[in-house]
Amino acid sequence: MRKGPQFRLLFFCFLVALPAAAQDTPSQKLDRQFQSAVAQYNAGRFAEAAAQLEKLLPQAPQSFEVHELLGLVYAAESQDSKALEHLEMAVRLKPDSSAARTNLAANLSRAGKLELAAKQLQKALALEPRNFDANHNFGILPLTTTATT
Repeated sequence: MRKGPQFRLLFFCFLVALPAAAQDTPSQKLDRQFQSAVAQYNAGRFAEAAAQLEKLLPQAPQSFEVHELLGLVYAAESQDSKALEHLEMAVRLKPDSSAARTNLAANLSRAGKLELAAKQLQKALALEPRNFDANHNFGILPLTTTATT
């Protein structure tokens, strides 16, 4: 088989691109670590997801996504005080997120803070009136209130 100039050029491009592809930027590395934590969460491996996210947190302390997912992970593990801390931070970082406010409201409701939960759901619905989760949670909130009083 004859190796012409096209093959040499292609091979050269591959050799030049190989070191660049092997060296992730810090942003790419963080994204890959975050995606790994998402996969752990989706697989129900909450402790592993929490460990990965806690390692990411010092490198991305103002990351809405890290705080929101960490809050969801801790909520899934019934670590409500830790969940509340991260879900509140997610809302502070992205106050226009209806989903984040709905997640925070669910955590507040579980903690028995029903008035605060209702306020977060109202804000979520003001942002996104057709948000199914916010509407559903708001609809069952009075039932929860009467059941606990």
